[in-house]
Amino acid sequence: ATDRFPTWSPKGATIAFDSLTPPEDLLTTLRGAERVWVVPHWNPDPDAMGSALALTAALNTAGKEAVALGYPDPPTGFTALPGMDEVLLSTDAAAAFEDSPPDLVVMVDCHRLDRAEALAEVLEKAPAAWSIDHHLVEGDPLPGWIEPVASSASLLVMRVIECLDESLKDDEVAVLDEDEAVNVYAGLVTDTGGFRFPNTLPLTFEAAERLARTGIDTAAIAERVLHRRSREGMELLKRVMATFTFHADGGIVSLKADQAMLAETGTHMSDTEGFVNLATAVDGVRFAVFLKEREDGHWRISLRSEDGGDVQSVAALHGGGGHKLAAGCTIEGDPDGVLAGLVEALRPQL
Repeated sequence: ATDRFPTWSPKGATIAFDSLTPPEDLLTTLRGAERVWVVPHWNPDPDAMGSALALTAALNTAGKEAVALGYPDPPTGFTALPGMDEVLLSTDAAAAFEDSPPDLVVMVDCHRLDRAEALAEVLEKAPAAWSIDHHLVEGDPLPGWIEPVASSASLLVMRVIECLDESLKDDEVAVLDEDEAVNVYAGLVTDTGGFRFPNTLPLTFEAAERLARTGIDTAAIAERVLHRRSREGMELLKRVMATFTFHADGGIVSLKADQAMLAETGTHMSDTEGFVNLATAVDGVRFAVFLKEREDGHWRISLRSEDGGDVQSVAALHGGGGHKLAAGCTIEGDPDGVLAGLVEALRPQL
């Protein structure tokens, strides 16, 4: 190793992809369910949405009556995800529940119903709710499979799909169909930042190779979900970049997107996906704080860290969670005061 690229041995570097084994009670629950709703968190990224779509497709293939839920105004790149045109929108969920309620809800890329925001009121009526997630546990988690060593929730979904196939022999490897592979890969390439983030482990590449062998166009998927934006989204980006502010001698950078910016550009908050990564790319920045104003005036906070910082502990102070290097929470208050509090909470780590 060199000084520029030092050797780094993350926890889990020796774990093989196939050693990620879903809990048997989760598999039993999925096998026994008839009608399943697979639900990503509110304002989903490609990992959450891709996980929901892949698991839904696999359950339908297995003879279940499964549906993936989605939210209005998804990001531009979501049009590349197979099955996206068949999702049940959260705004239609209450009526659909009354007509044909699910006997099982599966939350993906999150482990609490409240991560579905207002949709949680509908989901709470289901007789059972489980989760598949790779974030650190916070709050009161649903039963299910929470494995933080996984690079993305979609990799856990991939293993669930493989292990649900009881027809396979012990020495065979399940192969996802092309649509399922596209959705899983979209989640994987996004949550690893194109294999740039520290959560990229040997098992990540094992899974990526297996997905590539299905024949999917990995380059096209990455381009679509990582880089594609609408012209309106670029206008929003220009406004957000104008809010970049450096704190603590440049160790912390903040950025903001408010409802006025969305109205001016004709965009939605989902169009801000990935903006925070531009902030962490600045030399000398260790922490990025992205304030996003919700329609109710509260602020959704995205926190990112470089060089081994811990933003999960700061998010947890406000009822949020995530990973050490990427976490989030929601805070009510004046944006200047909210930002000042977060900067002070992060400052001791500089």
